Amino acid sequence: MQKLYEAAWIIHQREIRPVVKNSISKKNTTSFTPQIATQNFPLVSSNCTFNDRLSPETALGLDQLVKFIVSRMPTVQLIICLGTHPSPAAFYLLVVVADNQSPEHEIANRIEDSCR
Repeated sequence: MQKLYEAAWIIHQREIRPVVKNSISKKNTTSFTPQIATQNFPLVSSNCTFNDRLSPETALGLDQLVKFIVSRMPTVQLIICLGTHPSPAAFYLLVVVADNQSPEHEIANRIEDSCR
């Protein structure tokens, strides 16, 4: 999953083309040159563990967290644990919601705020 995400991100970065919006004519458009990164930065931190086995304590904490999120956000359809951070208080979750009205970042912020 991690390698798939990295590959998709690299493809997305290469395909970004700046576009001038609302231009009146072709003469008025200015050409933009995309900025290319001079260094390669890793997409994920090396101290993160993805798809690792969860200890019984961590699994219990994750179960409690999932129940809490579902009780606070009734639009949640699916929660997948992608992995954990070395500190036991951090989980990487993929949360699928059925809410066409709210932007994704708003939903993510609501979930994070209610879990604090």
